[in-house]
Parts: sequence; structure tokens; C-alpha cells
Amino acid sequence: MNDMRKIDYRLRRESSKKWRSLLSAMAKVLVGQSEINNTKILFKTIGITFAEVVPLPQCKTIDETQLAIGKVWDEMDWGTVLLEEHGDTLRIVHHNLDNGHLFINAFNGSTPLWAAAFLEGVYQKWLGDMSAAGHLNVKQISEVDDFGSVEYELSAA
Repeated sequence: MNDMRKIDYRLRRESSKKWRSLLSAMAKVLVGQSEINNTKILFKTIGITFAEVVPLPQCKTIDETQLAIGKVWDEMDWGTVLLEEHGDTLRIVHHNLDNGHLFINAFNGSTPLWAAAFLEGVYQKWLGDMSAAGHLNVKQISEVDDFGSVEYELSAA
């Protein structure tokens, strides 16, 4: 058997599926943009890169988009998403960001900052790309709560 196939098999088996795409996106950004020193900017950039690595299929409705996003997060065990239209804005609610406190405490309390910024970048890329006008902006509008929920808003920039 080819040695690379053995290595690929072991990598797939010995690394959690929830981290593979994230770590790949992080590595690309860290190697290519080491001058970024602001954590929120860094992780938003990683989120954008992640969304490029893991693109959504073409979606025609908000419901289709929510299902496509939900499928990505489900495959990675990264929670669920709810998309709600409110006039000229789209409310994005990400729930169960890896069990709230369990995830938050795993990284010495810094997780809410970087995880929320990462998701902001992901949603910016995925949802911004779906806009014909291309001038919509995703903005975090709540802190990560005890259950791992955080809210964003997509609106005109």
C-alpha cells in the first residue's frame, strides 16, 4: 500500500472532523498573513478563508441557505444556524457553538472572541457571496451566551 494513503488514512482517523477544515484555513492565513496581530481581525480572516475552503452549494432561498449551512456545521459538530428575514436585514443566530461553556473553557476563556469572529468571517463570505449587489455586511450583534449561541446581522454596508 502507498505510504501517503496510509498517512492520509491516519490523519482522517486521528483528527477530529470538527477541526480539519478550520485548521486548514487557519494555516493558510497564518502562513500568508503573519502581519495580522488583532485577534478578531485574524479570526474573521480565518473564517473568510474557511468559507472559501468549504463553499456552500448554490442556494436560491433563505431556507435552502439555512439547510446548506446547517449541513456544514452538522458534519463538523459545530452547532446549528437559524436565518430570519427582518425587513432589510437577515438575522443569523448560531446555536450550540460546541456546547457553550465546554468549548469556552477549553481555551482559557478566549474562545468567545475568536470563535465569534471566525463565524462572522464565515457568514460574511458565504452570505456576502450570495448577494447580487455584493455590498452586504455581517456584523456580530450579541456576545456568545452560556449555551454557545451568538447572533449576527446581515445588512447593507
